[in-house]
Amino acid sequence: MLGTADSILREPQEIKRFMENRGISADDEVITYCGSVGTLSGLAYYALRMGGVKKIRLYSRSFKEWKKLGKPIEEFKDANFWDLSAE
Repeated sequence: MLGTADSILREPQEIKRFMENRGISADDEVITYCGSVGTLSGLAYYALRMGGVKKIRLYSRSFKEWKKLGKPIEEFKDANFWDLSAE
């Protein structure tokens, strides 16, 4: 979803449109992470930065690794989660 057949990343205005369609504001706090390997989170980080998100952090490893290390997992009932693959 972040890229096209011709480019790794879409143009910033397209990224902004995707964000708006999902209710992501430039003032939201966002943490990017991958589910198992940890590579696509960097691309998502950069795309969201291009889209204007100011408070963004990157967890460079994966959520799978986080759980394996026994790190705390806290679920926020009022947090928003986005499936960026949805158009």
